Amino acid sequence: MKGHMFGHMHGGFRFLGALGALARALPVLVLMLGALYSPGHAESEEYPNHPVNLSFFYPISTNQNPEVSTYFRLNLIFGDIGAVRGVDLTGIGGRIRRDMVGFQVSGIYSQIEGELRGVSITGAANYVESNAAGIQYAGLVNFVRGDFTGFQMASLFNYVEGETRGVQATAVFNLNDGDVKYFQYSSIANAVAGDMTGIQASVGLNYVNESMVGGQLALCNFAKYMKGIQFGLGNVAGVAKGVQIGFINVTKQLDGIPIGMFNFVEDGDVDWITYGSNLAAVSTGVRSVYRRFYSFLAIGMGDVQDSRNDTAFLSWHYGYAVPIGARWKIGVDLGYVHIMPTPSTDPDVNSKTHFAVQGRAIAEIAFSEKFKIFGGGGVSQRYSEFSPNNTSTTDPLVMLGISLY
Repeated sequence: MKGHMFGHMHGGFRFLGALGALARALPVLVLMLGALYSPGHAESEEYPNHPVNLSFFYPISTNQNPEVSTYFRLNLIFGDIGAVRGVDLTGIGGRIRRDMVGFQVSGIYSQIEGELRGVSITGAANYVESNAAGIQYAGLVNFVRGDFTGFQMASLFNYVEGETRGVQATAVFNLNDGDVKYFQYSSIANAVAGDMTGIQASVGLNYVNESMVGGQLALCNFAKYMKGIQFGLGNVAGVAKGVQIGFINVTKQLDGIPIGMFNFVEDGDVDWITYGSNLAAVSTGVRSVYRRFYSFLAIGMGDVQDSRNDTAFLSWHYGYAVPIGARWKIGVDLGYVHIMPTPSTDPDVNSKTHFAVQGRAIAEIAFSEKFKIFGGGGVSQRYSEFSPNNTSTTDPLVMLGISLY
């Protein structure tokens, strides 16, 4: 019995000792948090300071004056305070009337009416009235009315009214009214009203209203002025210096290379082409030409090798042509042909969708600006199906066609 009594007493002494150690450490902690004050960011003397602030639902709190500053704030439901330079923890929502410097966690909503410098993590919405620098994370939305520097991430929407320098990432939409530097990622869209320097990556759309220097990767990319690379299904630029890679590339003025199934440049050429070959009986489509680079995009019918008139072809060839004299050109290209036969019950007929890859050399003579004849040959490697078990055959290729504008 005595042993138990002494054991309990000894445990009580240890607990009291821990409380004493905590009480002795508290002034040191407050001084460390107070060290976050710098001469350049010192609070005006007109605002009082409470080192520690506790709040249930303001004004049920240790501060009755909402203009006070603190080093440590704990809000169970809602708090209202002047400034925090240290740690701010809130169960549901909190308001800071001036600056937040340090580390902040809010369950649902954070409203900072001055600047944010540090880390702010919010379950739903994060709002900063002025500039923000550091890390800003929100379960739904980040909103900054000034400039932002650092890392910003939200599951739905990031918005910065001023300039952004750093990384923006969201599952839906990044929107910036100012200039952006470095990196943006979104599953749906990125939009910049000013200039963008860096990389924009999106599944859906990248949009830069002014100058884009760097790279854009999305299904659709747009920039008024682009210097770098655009990679997507559709690329549009007013003035482009660099490379456009996509299904459709459109630009008013290009100083670079367009690599696409269809390339439209205002000072380039677009022709209507019709040709036949010993693979597809007849094909027709468009040829876009810019600075000797050209692209054939055509549809065709009639499988000459299998003697089937009900087979359809979709082909794309990309190459480079060199003028030989005033009327002649010699070009070389590589291409892909998608072969789509109709179903057949004949076991000797390949009715599976399959493909061919081709290399061609083409000579062209121009009788006028709107009428040209071209022809040539090469190699066609035809594969039996889309699978690792496919077989292939290599055949010579010949073709002849006309170009009309």
